[in-house]
Amino acid sequence: MSCLNETAPISEYLIKYDIIFIINISSVMILGSLGHLLNLVAIPYVYFRYPTKFARRWNQITVLLLHLSFCDLVYILAGLPFMLSFFIYKEVTFSCSVCWFTALARNVCANTSFYIVATIACVRMTTDLKGLKKKNISTKTSTILCCCYWFLTFIIIFSLVLSDCGRIVVASFTGIVW
Repeated sequence: MSCLNETAPISEYLIKYDIIFIINISSVMILGSLGHLLNLVAIPYVYFRYPTKFARRWNQITVLLLHLSFCDLVYILAGLPFMLSFFIYKEVTFSCSVCWFTALARNVCANTSFYIVATIACVRMTTDLKGLKKKNISTKTSTILCCCYWFLTFIIIFSLVLSDCGRIVVASFTGIVW
């Protein structure tokens, strides 16, 4: 059983331009995963390898950027392979549970990324307005904000993704049927 209605026709637009979608998704997966992995490895490596040289560069923006890279990497690894398989096979070949969990992970990561980008913009704006020497928020506060964003986004997306398919999945794991 797949998540989509078996009788729903695939759009002519998707069939006509499927090779463009496949190339686009594949290139985003390759370049995005390499770039985000490089970011997630290089910044902590430089910070811990050269602590005296780059001690002032580890600030709230660095923590937020690392978290943004993590969110984007999870989005790439959890969501894009399933989209790619749809364009390759011209159908959803996964079960309803897999569709539900990947949609949940993909949407939670995307919305968390939106909140982090907004926080980066706010921190940069207030830092520029107050002067570059004064810190706006600490790195500990940035980390707490990121955790709160994950929790808030999960609650919001979880409530939105609970369709009939979602209710079946949750009921099969928890035994709670509503």
